[in-house]
Amino acid sequence: MHIKKSLINLKNRLSKTKYVKLILKFYKVDTVVICFHRVLDDNNFINQKRPDNNLVVSKSIFEKQIQYITKNFKPITIGNIFNDNSLTEKKIVITFDDGYKDNIVNALPILKKYNCPAIIYVTTGFLDNNNTAWWLKVWDIILNCKEIYFEKKKNKFE
Repeated sequence: MHIKKSLINLKNRLSKTKYVKLILKFYKVDTVVICFHRVLDDNNFINQKRPDNNLVVSKSIFEKQIQYITKNFKPITIGNIFNDNSLTEKKIVITFDDGYKDNIVNALPILKKYNCPAIIYVTTGFLDNNNTAWWLKVWDIILNCKEIYFEKKKNKFE
């Protein structure tokens, strides 16, 4: 767990403006693809325990990220990766995996506000039924248990 935390801290330090520009320049990268999963309203973001914390961002943080992106990059659609020949601007493609409802409810208004294109990949198996992703079902089971035995070890949850 300590290694994971260290890697996250390193990623956060490297993602500062000056480092991003240096890395992109060094590797001669002109287009970056960034993938989001979920954008939660600020209250749900703060008040919720979840297994996918590394895949979730709050609305206020997402808006700051989109502000940064539109200021420092040229957001383009995925279809324009090979068609946009602007050599002076670093380009970025924004994607969302899994098509959570919060992509439309929370992210889309911010993307529209900053005129920022994005693509949402929808998990089609959930479109015409009330199924939930398996990892959310498992997390719900864990949250509703007082203790779980795994490999003959007892884990208590409080």
